[in-house]
Parts: sequence; structure tokens; C-alpha cells
Amino acid sequence: MRTIIFLTAFLFAAGPSSGQSLGNAAARRFVRQLSENSDSLTFWPHPDELARSRRLGISYEGVKHKFLIGYGLEPAQARAVLAGRYELKTENLGGGYSLVTLGLPEQNRERAFYFKDGRFITPVYYFSRNFKKITSDYFIFLVEDPNSFHPEAARSLDGFVTEAGTTLGIPEEDLRRLAREKIYYVLCRDQDRIEQLTGWRIRGMGMLSHDYVVTTYSCHYHEVVHLLVNYRLKSVPAVTHPLLREGIAVALGGRGGQDREVIADLGYYLVQSGLVAVDSLLDERCFLAQDASFSYPAAGLYTDFLLEKMGIGLFFDLYRTCSRAESEEGNPVISAALLPAEMAWQAWLKGYRQFTKVGIDNSAQAADTLFRDEGAEVRNGGDRWLFRLAGELALGEKSPPAGYWSARFAETLPGAEYGGQRYLISANPEEIAVYDLYTNNLIANRVASFTWPPELIPTENGLARFSLDKSLFTLTPKQTAFSLIKRKD
Repeated sequence: MRTIIFLTAFLFAAGPSSGQSLGNAAARRFVRQLSENSDSLTFWPHPDELARSRRLGISYEGVKHKFLIGYGLEPAQARAVLAGRYELKTENLGGGYSLVTLGLPEQNRERAFYFKDGRFITPVYYFSRNFKKITSDYFIFLVEDPNSFHPEAARSLDGFVTEAGTTLGIPEEDLRRLAREKIYYVLCRDQDRIEQLTGWRIRGMGMLSHDYVVTTYSCHYHEVVHLLVNYRLKSVPAVTHPLLREGIAVALGGRGGQDREVIADLGYYLVQSGLVAVDSLLDERCFLAQDASFSYPAAGLYTDFLLEKMGIGLFFDLYRTCSRAESEEGNPVISAALLPAEMAWQAWLKGYRQFTKVGIDNSAQAADTLFRDEGAEVRNGGDRWLFRLAGELALGEKSPPAGYWSARFAETLPGAEYGGQRYLISANPEEIAVYDLYTNNLIANRVASFTWPPELIPTENGLARFSLDKSLFTLTPKQTAFSLIKRKD
């Protein structure tokens, strides 16, 4: 989880009235107060966004102005402003919106500040103002392209909050408050828009200043977990240890576009193969120096172990113990004395089973054939469906509703025709992948090279032979229409 460096701003109560743009004198006053981290900054936020910043009661220890987290000036920039070594340009954007650009020639940097009626707003507020608003049990979704957001994604996220809230020990009263106040979930079409809203060219992130989730993923469980953890703690340490912070987000929420079981199986391979040593993750600097595609899955797996052995209460005790104030120097290392014994960890690893929902034994007696075509066969094997497949097979209702398009389908099969199906199965001798095209997540996979111990995916006449647990699908055999998808050359 990263915080933004992109800036925004506004005026206090003596500023322009509704519909008017920000004046240059007011902009200079704000920039100076920002450089001083002045108490007077409390007069600047727009009432709408100030209410959003406060709605969940989350605060950060040692932070004076929560609504400015990620929007403050770096020390060198603040010194340049106080010394008068800066340039300022104001622009009327219409409709009461203004843009102030702070130029810092010494750093060769510019900072952008947005205002509404002379009051501070974030780029999220400004650029998502015309997004479609959709409300669910726990969320207010602001969706750039409504045709790319399926109602099932909202239902999945609501169910996830209920489940994760129970795991995290969030009291019922607080869950009711969350249902009233909502999580703001801003769904962007692409990374260009994400960069506009956050200043980072990434796929998704949480915004601590206002407890927003801003993402390109329909179901970004990982970032929702970060928010729920902070909501559970209420008063959050300024700097938390990445093993525990990212570990619990991965353990409960996977990573962007990939469900938790998928990442756990990868983490198991990384640890067992020696590509990641858990000891190295205890050291904050070592953790941050590693590529997230290695450190995050391993951290998620180890956190699964911690939650099972310690319980959520002791885990949060450890979480706080291993946190620090932003002003504290040093390199926090989690002491082995605070953790379960190494012998317990090794025993837990010994009992772990990879790819439980994607099997390679499909020799069970099948009651009937569900689908057969050149390059594909599906049979009913009781608790599992048995497959022989090369390429892509889509599963969906026999008459799916029109109007929805799946970003995951378009990304996986560019140019192919999408017919509203719920699931996509892709198979070859190296990998089997199962996608939920309504949540746009990878919900199960098996990669031959990531299996521990190594185990190939069997083939028969060029077709991968495997089985999938029926729990992966919401459709019954009688409800399901199967269709082979041809890739575009």
C-alpha cells in the first residue's frame, strides 16, 4: 500500500463564495500555511471531503492533519516556499473549481492543488465528480465506465467485508457504522486515470487521507483489507511493519486481480524453493528491497500461519509492537522471540497443500459428459468437473444479460468476442487458469513450474488433463453453457 505525493488544496471560510474561483492571494496564503504545517490548515478542507475524511473515525498517530496525508510538502520544498523561491499559477476550471500549480524551480518540480468554491479537494474528488454512483451494503462505488462493473462484483465485495470483518474481529456495532458511512470505491478505466487521481501510475491503492480505494480492479480485496485493518485499529501507527501490513492484506485479500488462494500457493512455492527466506522478511529494509511479486506472496503465507497459531488478537498486539512513529529512525526487525517457534512453522508448511481446487487426477468415474468439441471435453465427476482442454473455454448462463463487458476477458484475449459469460478457463501444458469474469479476478490456477515438489500437468492427445472443484462455480451443470473461445491472431 502506498500513499500519494500528488497535492491539492483550497481556501478557508473567508474565501470565495459558491461558484467562484480561487484568487492568487488566497492560494499564496494556503501554500505558506502548508509549508508551515500550520494549525490554520484546518480551515481549508471542503466540507464534503472533510466529512469523508472523518466518517470512519480512523486517525493516524502523530499526524496533525489527516486530510493532508500524502499532500504535504517535502522539507526542501517547504523551505523553498518559506524563502519565497517558488512560482504560483491559478486557473479557473469552471463550475467553482480552481487549479493552483506550485512551481519549485530548485527541485524542478510542480505540485497541483485543486479547489472547489475556494476549499481544498483531492484530485479524486475532482476527477471522479462525473463518475456513475452505485450504492451497495458497504460501498459507494464511483465508476468511470458503468458497463465494465457487474452487479456481482458489488455483491462479492459486500460479502468479503462481512467475512473479513469477522476474521479481523470488527465489532458488530462498527460493521453497522460501516454500512451507514460506506467505503468509497473509485473504479477507473485504466492506469492513465489512476495516475490523474493519485499521482502514481499503478493499478490501485488506498488513500489514507480520506479512506478511499482507487483502483482499476472490480474487486480489489487487498486494498479493502488495508482499510478494514485501519478501521479495526481506529488509531493507526504512522509506520507499520511491511511483513504484517502487507501480509494480512495478502492473506485475506490476495493481490490486485488475484484471489488469496492463488497467491498463497505461489507463496508456498517461493518459500519451499528457497527463493524467499522468511527471516529476510522480518527485517523492514530487506523486505522493502525485495520485489513485491516475491515478498508479498511469502508474507501472505507466513501471515496465514501467524493468524492460525496466534489468533487475531495477538496478531494485532504484534502489529502494534512492531510499528513506529514516523519520526523514529532505525530499521525495525521483528524479533523471533515474538513469533511462534520455527518448528511450528516448518510443521505448518509440511501440512500445506497446493492447488487444492485444481487437480491433475481426473480419473474419477464421470456420470455424464457436459460438453465435447474439438479441443475440449468436460465431464461431471461428482464434487469436481473433469476437463481435457487446449486453449480457452468460457462458461456462462445460457442467456446472459447484455450490456456488460469484462476488462479481464479483453486483457486476456485481445480482440476475441465476449458473450457475457461468467467464467473463463485457460489451459495448456504449463498452466491452468480460472477467471471469474464478473469480478475480473483469477480465482484458481496451477502452474507447473510453481508446483512444489515439481509436478507436470498431464496431457492426452495435446490436451491438458485436469479437474476443478465445483465450489469455484456458481452455476450448476444444467444452467451452464460452454463455448470455446478462439484467440485472434
